[in-house]
Amino acid sequence: MIAYRLDRRNEMSVGQTIGLQIFNDIKPPFLNSILHKEYPQGLTSHGDQFYASTLSANIFQSAFIESIFEYERRLKFPDKISRFQAIFASETVNEATKWAGKLKTGDFCDLYEIEFDNTNTIKVDASWLAMGESVPSLLYTTYYAEQYWSGAFTDNPIFELLIIPPARVLRKITLY
Repeated sequence: MIAYRLDRRNEMSVGQTIGLQIFNDIKPPFLNSILHKEYPQGLTSHGDQFYASTLSANIFQSAFIESIFEYERRLKFPDKISRFQAIFASETVNEATKWAGKLKTGDFCDLYEIEFDNTNTIKVDASWLAMGESVPSLLYTTYYAEQYWSGAFTDNPIFELLIIPPARVLRKITLY
């Protein structure tokens, strides 16, 4: 199956296979043990950023949301792919370019066409990735996580594909 992936971290190249990375350098050692117990196959760069690496102040809210979503998945939807082990993409170039605006990637962000096994993906509504309506709360975030993992769509969905690695980078898309 073909999809389109933004390269916000400038880590992709044509011909590359995107996979999971196993970390062996997490300190102190007991944290390394937890990581390997919970994610023995490894993490994607998203999982590294929001789970394994030290959090910067500017992503703390996103990391909080990711954590709640991950715990809700583990508790009620263990058959679903972890966002910490997923490759994110869009079904069309148009959807991917909308993501560039939503993610505030700046003036430019590379877009790549990727190929993966079509049985290794789910389509979800990323509109649920939030803390709450007018008053952020853990309860709202938990409710949103349940909606997200159950496959519910909002009235104005923002679709994303969660892909189980590996995926192969086919070509760079030039946007004008």
